[in-house]
Amino acid sequence: MIQVNKSGILYRGVRRGRRKLLAICLVLAAITVWYTAVHMVTLKGKFHGPYPFDEPHFAASTQTETFSKPIKMKKREDRSISSYAYMDTSYTKGDQYRFTLQLDNITPTDIHYDAEYENPQTGETELVTIMRLYLADIGGKQVPVMAQANRTLAAGDMVTGIFVKPDKVVRADLSATVPEGETLTVSEYMLDTRGIEMNTENSDPWIIGILLAITLFLAIRVAVYYINPLRHPTYTQLQKYGDISEIITSVETQAESDAAYKEDKSLIMPDWICYDATFKRVVVKNHMASGRYE
Repeated sequence: MIQVNKSGILYRGVRRGRRKLLAICLVLAAITVWYTAVHMVTLKGKFHGPYPFDEPHFAASTQTETFSKPIKMKKREDRSISSYAYMDTSYTKGDQYRFTLQLDNITPTDIHYDAEYENPQTGETELVTIMRLYLADIGGKQVPVMAQANRTLAAGDMVTGIFVKPDKVVRADLSATVPEGETLTVSEYMLDTRGIEMNTENSDPWIIGILLAITLFLAIRVAVYYINPLRHPTYTQLQKYGDISEIITSVETQAESDAAYKEDKSLIMPDWICYDATFKRVVVKNHMASGRYE
């Protein structure tokens, strides 16, 4: 049986390589756990259907805001609308999930948002309406619904979107529509249906699967190296030179002899040259000397 000298130069290389692999394995495991936790809401929706993403139930559980007087925008506040619906203030707190529901009752408003557009034929700048705001009954509450201007929403339409906190300009424009002496109560969230790209939603399971597979592969390798150090590349590379037991003994003996000396980052021995690679200690024949191992 091959004996492993745990104080020898080869085993020290094994120990160093194992620690590096273990550190990488732990980092990958932490990333996998973090990524899975961050996207858990999305994963639940993919593997378990709509629950707990019940749109009417969610809308009914939200707080409401009542407008009785106009909200004034400050002079320097931006009156533009974000290009994308996704915000950190969405109810999933960073996770993204599409809601798909049928609008049973929806009312258009006069609120719309424009963008400047240069007419290529006349060269003049024109205002083009790009978004319109609606009010829909979802879960027994009036929910603002933002949609592209080129799509007219009506009762019975199926829409897909994400619930987000509306920009202040939306709230200001809603408050401006309330007649004096009356009130308007709406949900604190707005359903944004503007053709949203949900980033990695469709690839999340694959990303997690790949991270998990790499982590498990490295974990198994590390475990094998701890159980049987002779399976480590530091030792297995020696098989090509002959009887591994004899080679190990030769390397360990020569490394401790007075004939061994260091040059740059290599240990030069009568028959061998030893240096550190990323995950192993490399041993090669010393062809500059007339050693026994040709």
